[in-house]
Amino acid sequence: MSVELGFAVVPFGTDNGGINELYYGQVPEGGGIADDLKEGVVFLQTENEDTIPEWPRLSLNQTGIDNVDNETNGAFRALIGGTLNLRYVKLEPRREYVEQLRAAIPNMGTDFRRAFVKVLVENIDEVIREHGSKAALLVF
Repeated sequence: MSVELGFAVVPFGTDNGGINELYYGQVPEGGGIADDLKEGVVFLQTENEDTIPEWPRLSLNQTGIDNVDNETNGAFRALIGGTLNLRYVKLEPRREYVEQLRAAIPNMGTDFRRAFVKVLVENIDEVIREHGSKAALLVF
């Protein structure tokens, strides 16, 4: 399993849901196009990914997921809502996990993991600040 993370404005729904809930109809193979998004759903640009060394994306393979989760005492998997992909999770209810991630940054074992978690937390802070209860993390 691997995971790629992104951000969106999701003006409806509960605490979490499937990516398909963000589109009218079924998501076409290979992803949807913007015209298919439900009203009010906006995919957001992730900022500062280029500061992550080696792999400048908010993306982890299974080993990376395990390492980040271990070094954050389970906060990473709690934040992303488990191990399933193709979902969204609302961010405001997960602030406690964001704080646990933030606290773990100085003690992360590698420059990559420190940068990854720092970029993740900074983007979450900004998305929540700008969009409040509509802020969501996309898990691909």
